[in-house]
Amino acid sequence: MVYQNGTNTETNESNVVVKKNKNTAMIGTILAVMVVIVTYVQSSLFSSTAVSSVSTTGEVASLEANLLRTSTGTGTETSWLNYFNASKEEQKKMRDDAKVVYIIRHGEKVYDTANITAYKYACLSEQGWSRGYHLNYVFGNVDGHNPNGNRSPDTMFAFNYDNGDLDCRSRSGDQDTGHPMYRTEGLIAPLGKKLGVKTLNKYGSKPDLCSSEHRGNCHEAALPHQPHDFGVCCNTGAAYAIKKALKDGSDSILVSWEHANIIYLVGELGGDSDALPYWPDIQYDIIYAMYFDSNTLDFMTTDTSLRQEFDWLGPSTPNDAMYANILGEKPGIN
Repeated sequence: MVYQNGTNTETNESNVVVKKNKNTAMIGTILAVMVVIVTYVQSSLFSSTAVSSVSTTGEVASLEANLLRTSTGTGTETSWLNYFNASKEEQKKMRDDAKVVYIIRHGEKVYDTANITAYKYACLSEQGWSRGYHLNYVFGNVDGHNPNGNRSPDTMFAFNYDNGDLDCRSRSGDQDTGHPMYRTEGLIAPLGKKLGVKTLNKYGSKPDLCSSEHRGNCHEAALPHQPHDFGVCCNTGAAYAIKKALKDGSDSILVSWEHANIIYLVGELGGDSDALPYWPDIQYDIIYAMYFDSNTLDFMTTDTSLRQEFDWLGPSTPNDAMYANILGEKPGIN
């Protein structure tokens, strides 16, 4: 009997040990599974974050390259082809949905029969200043609408000649900053005052107006201190600043630029500068409207048909065949 009881006791104890071992093994298995699950989740999260980070970094790098006009693969050609292949109604909608950059040149300058060379560097004439106030009608929403559907700018850029006292600067100066204005600034100053938009005036073509990474091919000016022709040069930096303004939220930008540099600026903004029509030296009324995809900032199209439609009724240049290609008058308002 004693042996039997002993056997039962040993059996019971053995069963307890087996149950304990089974429970321990089950707990171990559960813990192992939990570890695997946690590891998988962490791995998935890390992988997702990494992919997201790589994707975001790639998008930023691609956009930055787009701003700098380098090869991006972001679909510039696709954006252009989509617009080119669209119907007229679809094209209008694409332009309405896009961001726009308007480019004009400065206004008419003071004409001086005694010093024709000085005309190249002159300030705005009375005609030029009148054109500036006319822009309030073209872009300033004076009567509740702008002609031709022009949008009022939320950002404005003006060409900086950066040449000391060579190019004339208005003595009256900008009312907000007090600094004298080149003719490119003066032209859009009345509009800026009306809209409450300040002009960004530190951009131009000369090599010292941009950093080396924002500089296109530069060449020496034909004449010392000549700001009008350095090649592409810092038009690259200007285009970068303009497209960055679009990226940062601007929907409509007005650019008042030096005539010879407009073709460079259009090219650096992504447009086909070779396809631009001839812009005569005596023509100040033209407006270029460049449209960009609002999401990718890819260039879509340039409208070169717009005009300011400014009619001048004041004094004009003398009837002299030698100076027939010069518009402006003397005396002018400085």
